[in-house]
Amino acid sequence: MTYYTYTEGPLGRMLFTADTQALTGVYFIGQKYEAKPRPDWVEEDHIPVFTALRGQLARYFKGELSTFDVPLAPRGTPFQQRVWEALLQIECGATHQPAFACAVHHFLEQGQTGLDCYAGLGKTD
Repeated sequence: MTYYTYTEGPLGRMLFTADTQALTGVYFIGQKYEAKPRPDWVEEDHIPVFTALRGQLARYFKGELSTFDVPLAPRGTPFQQRVWEALLQIECGATHQPAFACAVHHFLEQGQTGLDCYAGLGKTD
């Protein structure tokens, strides 16, 4: 079963999805391809995953937290799974879009070596 809830934050309104054990999705409202709750999803604001995530986000935006420990179980196509993995590789506080692009490129490359787009970020592969 998929549960969902909305929350407000400094980045705008977000939609979270989860199963009973882990966060399965984070979506920003107002985007071109905005996620909408499906008919079989259940709105539930207070499951432990959502409660923990809200608390951690609040502490993060106050500058009190840099590592999240909410369990993750991202869903999606193989490409979306690689993007989730790339996002997990970006250091906390990184604001450069090139950092994300390089991380995605790293996970999408097929047998290529010598990825150099991390050079300006102090990374070599």
